[in-house]
Amino acid sequence: MKLAFRLDGHPFTEPCPFTQSLGEAVVVRGATLRTGLEVTDISSIRRPLISLSNGELLIADVAVIAAGAWLSRLAEKLGVRTLVQAGRGYSFSVSTEQPTEHSNFPHQRLACTPYQGRVRIGGTMDFLGPDEPFRPRRVQGIVSAARGLFTGMDLDDRQDDWGESARSRPTASP
Repeated sequence: MKLAFRLDGHPFTEPCPFTQSLGEAVVVRGATLRTGLEVTDISSIRRPLISLSNGELLIADVAVIAAGAWLSRLAEKLGVRTLVQAGRGYSFSVSTEQPTEHSNFPHQRLACTPYQGRVRIGGTMDFLGPDEPFRPRRVQGIVSAARGLFTGMDLDDRQDDWGESARSRPTASP
């Protein structure tokens, strides 16, 4: 191994609990949060008109377009130009005998963070269209790079594959 470093005190977050508490916080402040439906269109003359995938139309006082990698498609019709490129990171979690802090392995292109009592190992990222399919070989590349680096981890007993279950997220466009 040529290089490894540990980042003490480096902040990280678990995205699912963070987003859930963010949603709860806006509901407590009076917002209505609708989940499980896709916004297919949004327009505005006096007030936002939102078309949902189930055919329902909503009229809102205010609409926040937080559509991630699909932001450009929805906001463009309202005259908002954005530079957003879809990105999908690949990672998974494994159990470990030894807890870990946030660590980076630059030569192997790996990063490790604690995750729900396990270790999340992340690596590559794809820059594709937001609806492109999951590419399992990306996870296999992370597994190959991680073999031999760790003891007390069963890399064949992976959970929480991020990439397969996750949708694309926005990244800065070049």
